[in-house]
Amino acid sequence: MAHARDLLTATATPLILAILCRGEAYSYELIEKIQTLSNGKVEWNDGLLTPVLQRLERDGLIKSYLRVGRGHPRRRYYVIQPKGYDLLRFQKDQWELLQGMLTPLWTDLPVPSFTPSPPAESDDTPPGA
Repeated sequence: MAHARDLLTATATPLILAILCRGEAYSYELIEKIQTLSNGKVEWNDGLLTPVLQRLERDGLIKSYLRVGRGHPRRRYYVIQPKGYDLLRFQKDQWELLQGMLTPLWTDLPVPSFTPSPPAESDDTPPGA
């Protein structure tokens, strides 16, 4: 399903931080969680996620470390930092404000549904003739 790039960009940080505030995770776990939360309608991949994680780490919102597990490949785990919790609280307040504004507008939204009409038949008569 196609999604507005602006919305995916705007939601990437709060989604990742909200997932990480429940515990550390590696990138594939984050991707799976996003897919589960969206009922399979939003599919992220490493190409989308990695730059976001790098930016969050560069901004001091998360930290990462490598862990080698028994029978598992080496994985980079991400952990939210105090600055990340602060930003998450702020963004949550902002999203709740926006949701409060949009919810009454979206209730019984009077959006007409348009069914494409077949093209009008042309008799090749010039207009006004």
